[in-house]
Amino acid sequence: MTETLEADDPDPTEGDRTRADAELVERLAGQGFEGREYERFKEALAAYGLGVMKGWLQSGEIFAKVAKEGFPLRPSTAELDELARDRDARDELADSTVTVALVRFRRQALIGRSWRPDGGRSLASYFVGRCLREFPNEMRRFRRSRRAQRNEYATDLLDSLAGSGHATEILHLFDQVAGPDEKTRRVVKLVVEGYRQREIADLTGMTVRAVEGLLRRLRRKLAEEGGDSRG
Repeated sequence: MTETLEADDPDPTEGDRTRADAELVERLAGQGFEGREYERFKEALAAYGLGVMKGWLQSGEIFAKVAKEGFPLRPSTAELDELARDRDARDELADSTVTVALVRFRRQALIGRSWRPDGGRSLASYFVGRCLREFPNEMRRFRRSRRAQRNEYATDLLDSLAGSGHATEILHLFDQVAGPDEKTRRVVKLVVEGYRQREIADLTGMTVRAVEGLLRRLRRKLAEEGGDSRG
């Protein structure tokens, strides 16, 4: 069964693989696409899809592929960097995409018979195509989750900067204490908008260490002068 989930590039065995896929689908259909054999098939399909998706996420190739499908997601440099270096982020996105794709694949490709053996694509290739169609929505959910995390991070950092327990006070304190330093103003603005230090570094052309140093100096300055500024 799992031999049908091997590489889907055209080769001399493509016809044999398609026939094997067709036989498998007919057999699974007779079982109502349920039971032990279907679960084994689903596990093999998921493993194949996860491997492909994680590779494309790490290389960034996934965004070019979905753009060709009409879904330009325009990833930021920070997003590309996170997916390239953060295995947990790749796993999160790949897992959610494959999970949703499996449900749609069963309903549409198998039960609905939208996959056809004469369509020129193996089951594995067809499933990866389903993953590509589901990815844009999962990427949007991922971005919303990251924004929520950044907002929480920003609140914590601003509270730390203000030393007051109230993040909104930082804006008033900043005007009173920090002075007309445009670089500092831009960094604080990005903090307020919820960006993490690595993202701020990317957006400002600074190093992460420079951003950390700037915020550390601002904390110290607020600690020294902020009490008097609050009256």
